[in-house]
Amino acid sequence: MENKNDIKEMDLGLSRADMLEQLEKRRIFLGDGKDMPLDRLEDIYRNYIVPKPKRERKPRNPSPDPNFNPIEIEQLAERIKSVVIVGQKRAHAENKSDDQAKQIKMDLD
Repeated sequence: MENKNDIKEMDLGLSRADMLEQLEKRRIFLGDGKDMPLDRLEDIYRNYIVPKPKRERKPRNPSPDPNFNPIEIEQLAERIKSVVIVGQKRAHAENKSDDQAKQIKMDLD
């Protein structure tokens, strides 16, 4: 004598026995699978067996930014140039006397 729930077809087109068989094939064993409410069994089946659709990929060539401003790019380029100039090392004087170690005399009074 089978339960009405065992015979009842789900919207997936599978009975309780079919779902349990598919779960067991994938080594997912439910101890109380035969006594479990059918909606709970269907939830488990959907989460582990039914393939989920992949996310849609974003287009590789995105549309141009409506807030795009070519003036901003020019300003950024100028800032980069000024930072590079400031960051460069200054040329040292060719004075040899500056290269020698200097002594500082301190009064310890």
